[in-house]
Amino acid sequence: MSYTYQSAILGGTFDHFHIGHEAFIKKAFNDSQHVTIGIVDTPLSHDKSYTNSIESYVIRLQNLSSFLGNMGFLERSSIISIHDIYGTTLTDQSIEAIYVTDSTHPNAIVINEKRASLDLPPLKIISVPHVLAEDGELISSSFIRTGLIDRMGHSYLKFFKSRTNYVLPDNLRAKLQQPMGIVVTDIKEISEHVFVSSLVISVGDVVTMELINSSHSPSICLVDFRTKRQDIDPNTIAKYFPIISKTISNSAGTINSDFGKIFLECMANYQKDHKEQIIKVEGEEDLLALPSMLMAPLDSYIIYGQRDVGICIVKVTPDTKKYVANLLNQF
Repeated sequence: MSYTYQSAILGGTFDHFHIGHEAFIKKAFNDSQHVTIGIVDTPLSHDKSYTNSIESYVIRLQNLSSFLGNMGFLERSSIISIHDIYGTTLTDQSIEAIYVTDSTHPNAIVINEKRASLDLPPLKIISVPHVLAEDGELISSSFIRTGLIDRMGHSYLKFFKSRTNYVLPDNLRAKLQQPMGIVVTDIKEISEHVFVSSLVISVGDVVTMELINSSHSPSICLVDFRTKRQDIDPNTIAKYFPIISKTISNSAGTINSDFGKIFLECMANYQKDHKEQIIKVEGEEDLLALPSMLMAPLDSYIIYGQRDVGICIVKVTPDTKKYVANLLNQF
């Protein structure tokens, strides 16, 4: 097979390896006999969102290597660790081209300027278009980390745009009575499973108050000012829930689709000023734990109380979101 370039280079963080990464890399291998791929050891940009959920270098390397192996690209590739925008572009004289996206194109300009100062010929710059998610937005690791899409570009917002509400079917009631995640019986055990710096979303009045009294005050809490079908004392409400951020009506056994918009607004407000967001639910909040899992950022925690069981701690992962999406598709 004839290739346009004998040797090319590209680089990236390759966090939560997605179909945009796949298209980017495929383009390089379709054009080039050999491709050097640089993986950022430590993320270079400080403006990446939810940096705490960026995968480790080892995981990112494994995911990239697995893709290259599946595509039959491994023998035509070299993987290097990079700590700046240059990689081996200033030392490897065999490289002819560099592959970039619109966001990394400026780096290629800087690289060529540096090469010129070293009397090296400029690299051919090939800009590869971004892949769009089903909501029309760019597929990026940042959006995946914020919890809005999966690695295939499927949007979780679609669950709140296609229907007015979700009604729990009878055949799922027993399944949803089973606790999700890790169950503890003492609030002090939370520290064994949740870092103090973690983003926490709580569902339920009592568990929220217990979290506030501990070192795990929630970023967003869903409450209805009732416990065991009894109203909570007004003084207690004033102490723990002084300012209501949003209010939503949600009947028992249902999920109001307006919750998706409200949740994202509260999350944006929290990210802006890091002040606790309180969502007052008029009706029943129990099932709202599910859409919270679907919309929450990766590596955050949904914590809710389950009567006669204990406190349930659910870490939000891609698998968590896939499980919840499957459940909602059965409503």
